[in-house]
Amino acid sequence: MLKVSANISLLFTELPMLDRIKAASDNGFSGFELHFPYEIPIEDLIKVKEKTKMNVSIFNFPAGDFADGGPGIASISEREAHFRASVAEAKMYVEALKPYAINMLSGSPLKYSKKIFAKKIFLKNLIYAAQRFKDLNSLILIEPINLYDRPNYLINTTLEAIEVIQKSQLRNVRVLFDIYHMHRMGEDIIKTIIKNFPYIGHIQIADYPGRNQPGTGKINFDEIFQTLKKLKYDKWIGAEYNPKSTTYHSLSWLIKHGFE
Repeated sequence: MLKVSANISLLFTELPMLDRIKAASDNGFSGFELHFPYEIPIEDLIKVKEKTKMNVSIFNFPAGDFADGGPGIASISEREAHFRASVAEAKMYVEALKPYAINMLSGSPLKYSKKIFAKKIFLKNLIYAAQRFKDLNSLILIEPINLYDRPNYLINTTLEAIEVIQKSQLRNVRVLFDIYHMHRMGEDIIKTIIKNFPYIGHIQIADYPGRNQPGTGKINFDEIFQTLKKLKYDKWIGAEYNPKSTTYHSLSWLIKHGFE
């Protein structure tokens, strides 16, 4: 059976952040993910995690100014010290929360450097992070993001992410396959999943257009979920979408596809 986690950075936003974890549990999710946990004390997250018995699927490495529209820190040589500090901070949260994986955002450095140079910096930083996570059970993920929503983003396609992984020769790195982003990049979702299945470490879902819940747009989630079942996909599917109304009214897809 497929397992799904709620992205509490986007879902149940009428509630305080920690209360969203229980809301996710009460509404059929078996895990939760969030963008950045670093403003929440570790002790508080552990307490709610243990009380709800929820799994932590993923969160991101600290990304500097990326969330505010900046270039981030993972692909700019002048920000190497900042990146290394972010790895140390992330490691504390990973050791405490034991997530399935942690996502390394490549950022949007292309106003500042050429793509080939930025990718070299990103690869160097990825190897640094992976070496410091080698004794932990959490994977590191690379997420391609479409260049329409995020101009100048460094890694835009599944193939680009896989090329970085192959160059790194790291065993604890996989692709975060975001169906919304890859649909926007023109990828055939089913064919891409089947062809690159061994490289996929996490899947996130949202429909297109609107980036709302499954069933509100053009993407055939019936076929996608059936394909994942046939492939015996046993990793997480992250519900990372903007509810079209309230989160509670957006959850009918969970029942339709047998997640509840």
